[in-house]
Amino acid sequence: MSCYRSGAFEEYRSQIIKKKHHLLAHCEYWPLGIFYTSVCANYCFAIESEFVLFARLHVVDIKRMSDTGDRKSSCGSSLTCHALRLRPGQNITDEIVRYVKENELKAAFILTCCGSVTKATIRMANASSTNTNEIKTLDGRHEITSLVGTVCNSGDFHLHVTLGDVAGNAVAGHVIGDMEVFTTAEIVLGECNGLSFTREFDKETGFDELLIGKRN
Repeated sequence: MSCYRSGAFEEYRSQIIKKKHHLLAHCEYWPLGIFYTSVCANYCFAIESEFVLFARLHVVDIKRMSDTGDRKSSCGSSLTCHALRLRPGQNITDEIVRYVKENELKAAFILTCCGSVTKATIRMANASSTNTNEIKTLDGRHEITSLVGTVCNSGDFHLHVTLGDVAGNAVAGHVIGDMEVFTTAEIVLGECNGLSFTREFDKETGFDELLIGKRN
């Protein structure tokens, strides 16, 4: 990752060097989840939080990477946020998919989710050498401590969840469905503007995997 050496950058860099303590006044917060970027004045910030500093003068350059095939594995994009609150008895995955379709989101992902469920069905990862796709149905009240993943406009999704039971024990896995809200589910969705998410079967993994495209 690197910074542009434009005239605007040099001018902004000079301002920052003179007034480092006013850095925050020249930036804005965007909730983009956990990732790394580099920001003006040759100061690199590896920020692991839900807020990343972006300079207003467009001095950030996130280098794009590609995999060994023809498909891009990552692309940069601006962000729009959507917030919704689900009520008792609603199905979390059904409501997320409904919202994505109704609002015509093309590249949605889960920024955060806080709430509780009365049941959930998840797939365990490598449960055994002979059964790598063990499905587990959880009954009873669980707190949602994490929900992450991507959602396509077609309704296809790839979500992982971590749930805590009454004793504080955690269980995590790939979301199959049946996540019924107990008290609430406070969800913030992100939309990558300019990108589109689709899923396609991958012979290498045996699963439908994410394809990242650019909108016309």
